[in-house]
Amino acid sequence: MSKVVLKRGEIAFTQGEDGDHFYVVDKGSVACFERRDGSEHETLVHTYNPGGTFGDLSIMYNTPRAATCRATTESRLYALPRKAFKVIVMKTTIEKRLHIKSLLQNVEIFKELKEHEFSKLADAMQEEAYEEGDVICRQGDVGQL
Repeated sequence: MSKVVLKRGEIAFTQGEDGDHFYVVDKGSVACFERRDGSEHETLVHTYNPGGTFGDLSIMYNTPRAATCRATTESRLYALPRKAFKVIVMKTTIEKRLHIKSLLQNVEIFKELKEHEFSKLADAMQEEAYEEGDVICRQGDVGQL
């Protein structure tokens, strides 16, 4: 990861460019603007403050930058190169899949599934968090697909 210092008004990247870095805002503020339909007018899409991250979509989907992002104050960012970002995302995805598969393999009704079926099921799972005392479902409730 490399440190990037931007002065107020300085651009991190421009809409249409290839995505080569993922950014984490450490200090300051970065606003992202989009030009639609070839218009010269920019529309504010989002403002990122310390702890905010941006630049991931063009890397993950291999598409040009969807917006121009510029510092609204003097800002310090940390930039992670495309290759490192992809390696981290892949590693995390694989670890999560293996963890979910190991949980599913202990569920009685899934005992007869084949390895590829566990993989498909693990990929389809979505994590939901509940606080102590939260109702997850009630007897008689209609199920949702």
